[in-house]
Amino acid sequence: MPGVRGAFPAASADMQSLNVTLLHWMAAGHEPTDWVLFAGCVIARCGATVGVVLMAWAMWRRPDERGYVAAVWIAAGAASVLSDVVANQLDLQRPFALGLVPAHIPHGTSAALPSSHASVMATVALTFLRNAALRGTGIVLMALALLTGWARIHVGVHFPFDILAGFLLAGVLTGLFAAAHRVVRRPGRLAAS
Repeated sequence: MPGVRGAFPAASADMQSLNVTLLHWMAAGHEPTDWVLFAGCVIARCGATVGVVLMAWAMWRRPDERGYVAAVWIAAGAASVLSDVVANQLDLQRPFALGLVPAHIPHGTSAALPSSHASVMATVALTFLRNAALRGTGIVLMALALLTGWARIHVGVHFPFDILAGFLLAGVLTGLFAAAHRVVRRPGRLAAS
């Protein structure tokens, strides 16, 4: 696979091959189906914005959960910063930058793994899912995160493993969020302050 070897310095040849195979299976490529590409472009560009609107709606709709949703905003910011730091350290290229597929939306050649979109959107979805009062919105947010991940692969700006790494990072951050939330909510903590 010329041009791909340098993209995954720590990965095995089998993992590289699987990532590229999945990319070619999922990406629009050079002869896309027009309506699927159109949907992918819209979702890739607008999915995160829809997620922000859903978070704002949840804050308005559930005043009793505003503090929790505000904490989720902070977790989303942490996911964004951390995913950028990790991506810049790994410095793995995007598929279109390697010439494997065309980019069907304008995008820079910044480092790609983990995907910031996947990291942030999955962190928000998972933290909503762990709260019973917000679980319905969390299901919609998770579906949106998965759909946006697919779309960003389809339009050629991410490898499948970039999206998977974003979801894995989100899982770790959600675990840390849950632990911090338990400490803050511990009975007697406010009385001792």
